[in-house]
Amino acid sequence: MKQINEELLWETKVSALRSVQDGIVLLKQSIKTLESKIDGKGIEGDYSVNHDCLKYSQKIWGGCLRLRELKKLELELKGLDQFGLPKKQLATEEE
Repeated sequence: MKQINEELLWETKVSALRSVQDGIVLLKQSIKTLESKIDGKGIEGDYSVNHDCLKYSQKIWGGCLRLRELKKLELELKGLDQFGLPKKQLATEEE
């Protein structure tokens, strides 16, 4: 069962990473388009309050958040804390 968890976790992390990469490509294209508009039309251009840069930035942020949560899950499954160090056992006996 541990092997299934590791494989599923790996596949999920790869999917999240691809999503971030896709968002970066789309954001770069959107920025390039916006730069061209600024260079060509300046303040006379018609600019959108719902520009795609926001959507793509949020997609990237969400993917990064997902990758961090998956890393925390991976560490938890390995018995490590959030820094990758072995978890300290809580004392169950009074000294």
